[in-house]
Amino acid sequence: MKNSLIKNQTIPSIALCFFLTLTHTTLGLSDFIQNCKNKALWRIAKNGLTPVVRLCLFTGADPNTRGQLDYPALHAAAALGHVKTARALLAKGADPTAQSTDGTALLVSVIENQPNVVSALLNQYDDYDALENTLNTCNEDGDTALSTAISPCSELIDTKTRTFIEEGLELNAAQNRLSEMNQLCKGSLL
Repeated sequence: MKNSLIKNQTIPSIALCFFLTLTHTTLGLSDFIQNCKNKALWRIAKNGLTPVVRLCLFTGADPNTRGQLDYPALHAAAALGHVKTARALLAKGADPTAQSTDGTALLVSVIENQPNVVSALLNQYDDYDALENTLNTCNEDGDTALSTAISPCSELIDTKTRTFIEEGLELNAAQNRLSEMNQLCKGSLL
C-alpha cells in the first residue's frame, strides 16, 4: 500500500516537473510552473526520493519551498528520517534555520527521534555561534532542540550534543540564569 501511495503521488509530480521545465519558456507561465515544481519537490522530499529531489533542484525548484502545514521541504525530509534527502536539500541552499510551527528542522528531527538526520544537521555547522543559535531556537511551545534532546524521554544524545552539554552551553543565556544543561552538567538533573 505504501509503495503504491508513493508512486501514485510521486510519478505524476515528476512527469509534471519535467513537462513544465521543457515547456515553460514557450507558454510564458513561469510563476505557475515554478509553483508546480516547488509542490513536486516538497512531495518528493517528504517521500525521501533523493535522486528525484536532486533532479527537481536541478530544474530550478526552490529548496526552501513549503508544503503542508507550512513545513519547508527540509522539515518534511527531517521528520521522516530521510537523511540523504536532507543533505541534498542543504547542499542546494535549504535554510536549516527556517521555522515552522514545530521549530527548525533540527528540532523536528529531535522530536521525531531521527538521530541520523540530527547528526547530519549538526555536522553542517562550522561556526559555534550559529550552532548555538540553532540549538536554542524555540518552537511555539517554547521547546528547543537541545532541551528536547537532553530530556529524559529522548534517545538522541549523540557525541556532539554530549560535548556541548559537557562544555556547559547555556540554554537560557538571554535570561542569564542557570540552564537545564548546566544543571545536568553539575549532576542536579541526574
